[in-house]
Amino acid sequence: MSTNELNQRYAIEGHIEFNEENGFVAAKVANSLARATISLYGAQVQSYQPKGQKEVLWMSPQCVFEKGTPIRGGIPICFPWFGPNPEDGSKPAHGFARLSTWDVVKTAALPSGETEVVFELKNSSYTEGLWPFSFTASLSVVVGKKLEVTLCYTNTDNDQSFTVSDALHSYFNVSDIDNISIDGLSGCRYYNGFEKEPTHVQNEATLTITSTSEENRRYIGHSATCTITDAAWNRKIGVEKRGSEVTVVWNPGEVTTKTMGDIPNDGYHSFVCVEAVNAYSDSVVLQPGQSHSITTIIGIL
Repeated sequence: MSTNELNQRYAIEGHIEFNEENGFVAAKVANSLARATISLYGAQVQSYQPKGQKEVLWMSPQCVFEKGTPIRGGIPICFPWFGPNPEDGSKPAHGFARLSTWDVVKTAALPSGETEVVFELKNSSYTEGLWPFSFTASLSVVVGKKLEVTLCYTNTDNDQSFTVSDALHSYFNVSDIDNISIDGLSGCRYYNGFEKEPTHVQNEATLTITSTSEENRRYIGHSATCTITDAAWNRKIGVEKRGSEVTVVWNPGEVTTKTMGDIPNDGYHSFVCVEAVNAYSDSVVLQPGQSHSITTIIGIL
């Protein structure tokens, strides 16, 4: 659907319009409560700024905006697998959802003053070449004093079950990684990086990150709210979730960042990822007709 057609069908004055941005069509939300940008490529939220606040999400200044390449920053969707494909490492990391153009199927101005946008992705010859199952996925984005993002997917196969791991891979904009702390993870077991077993336990009440080395913690059995405290910007970001028992905290640190072409060498200072995930023992098995939803809810506290 062209940008003009999208605006004719789905634009709402005072809430949402569609235009081209960086070579992709984007939904631009601006209401009395907040602003947001969501790219149809990947159904990826790239910006969220509540009224009177700094930008909440981080986008790399070295993003590559090309089809077939993931966009670095915002909230990429990892589906139908999280991380490397478990059977074939040559397939795209984190699945194909973030590499696909999604359809807009609904927009709404809500009585609360919030704006809702719903995107949809279905199996195609492209997805079936990577993952041989029938599905329908939708992404609902509600923009207001908080940002609520829900990924819901349904097994539309007639006779096959399938297993999914997924994530809402949120990148948060911070003053400096050395200035922040994260609460809400104390007492949880976690995998450190790609270890085979969650042999670590966070004993500290608050997590602080050392920017010189990569931090890649995958907390299991965790469904609580995390709070990112940024001392220099005097703000706290609450990260709630539903439908997920795994939380990932990631920052590439100085050494790993230098191997990544789409992040400046000092870019690791400016963000931290706190992600709602289904993986490991929390992976989702869906029988035909069954659905699962995972939600992240982000707000300034």
